[in-house]
Amino acid sequence: MARPPQGVVTGVVLCLHGRNDDHQFAFDTIHVHDVVAALGHSLAVVAVDGGADNHWHPLRSGVDP
Repeated sequence: MARPPQGVVTGVVLCLHGRNDDHQFAFDTIHVHDVVAALGHSLAVVAVDGGADNHWHPLRSGVDP
């Protein structure tokens, strides 16, 4: 999670990674937190890890991240 330095959060950006990636993709690859900061928004950026082989919908296996 990345928060604005002034501590006031007006919203949240929830980042879901694609297959074979993890929660670090939003920060290390596409730098969402840097874009939010450069635009001057007071948003927290949060990324979650659903696992490399999971997608963000119910799977036939019963897994539903």
